[in-house]
Amino acid sequence: MVDGGLADGAPAAEPLPDQGLTVSYLTRFEGPRGEWSCEAPRGWRMLSRTSAPLSLGLVEDNRLAAELLLRTLPGRRPSLEQFSTEARSAIEAASGAVAGVYEGATPTGLISYAVRGRGGQSGEPAVWRRYLLAPAEPGPAVSAVATAPTPTRADDGATPEQAVLDRLVIRPWSKIAATPTNNRRE
Repeated sequence: MVDGGLADGAPAAEPLPDQGLTVSYLTRFEGPRGEWSCEAPRGWRMLSRTSAPLSLGLVEDNRLAAELLLRTLPGRRPSLEQFSTEARSAIEAASGAVAGVYEGATPTGLISYAVRGRGGQSGEPAVWRRYLLAPAEPGPAVSAVATAPTPTRADDGATPEQAVLDRLVIRPWSKIAATPTNNRRE
């Protein structure tokens, strides 16, 4: 698969829940060892890839409307309290204030923790959302950090990255490939 190409080379069309939008194309992204995969609707692009995080950006009207960093966490899944304490510290260190802590599940069956915050460095407005997504069975967890330069949606409503995170699938340790082969040009 080519970065930024269509998922499996074919277009898909499906409505996004609660948004009334139709996604014309999906792009597939995977973790460095195939430990997770997700599909992103049109507009999401790979910004960078290092050995740990994958950086995706949502481009709207030729500007970066949102950014999403995805990173695999190989250890045990922390509790909601542990995760929210770490996320609060990170948001407050960036001159932000926590707006809410949430626990739920994704349509793919992953346990989802979320901490949402507002505020930014240098007085610039920003929206911060930190997520932890993990399967119920033993396996890797995925940390996701979403930022947007200005609040464009209500904190309790649908967020741009939700369309990506709702399609995230995490594989059990027993099914993860030993060598990295994903997100590269063929």
